[in-house]
Amino acid sequence: MLVILIVLFVAVGHPGILTYARQSSHNCHMRGCPRIYDSEVPPMNDVLACAGAFFAGAFLFNAIPHLAAGLQGMPFPTPFSRPRGVGPSSPWVNVLWGMFNLIAGLILLTRHPVEVGANALFISACVGALALGSYTAVHFGRVRAQGTQP
Repeated sequence: MLVILIVLFVAVGHPGILTYARQSSHNCHMRGCPRIYDSEVPPMNDVLACAGAFFAGAFLFNAIPHLAAGLQGMPFPTPFSRPRGVGPSSPWVNVLWGMFNLIAGLILLTRHPVEVGANALFISACVGALALGSYTAVHFGRVRAQGTQP
């Protein structure tokens, strides 16, 4: 639930509200005085954009197995199964969960567009997909190994 709240904050947060800025070196306190970014601290928008890209990659990557299982009519574990993440969920639940993941990932990509290439947003999205993929591979490997033992 906390992850969903963080993702919603990143997705709908105001683009300029958390930008790190300091006054220029001439200490101008007048209205309209230009502000410059401190080169030592990245603007918070960049951090939020990378977090949004990370979660977009994770959500989009998580949509794949749930939609594939649901559309094939196969049961697959979801967070709504009993026991959570271990027991099988119906294909319909998998389609719904996969669509939620797909829509959440697309909303995040719309909010923080990612350009393919050697840049921070693309790398963040790939790291998010890799992190979730690694976790699910280990988790479902253990689940299937326990299911095949007598």
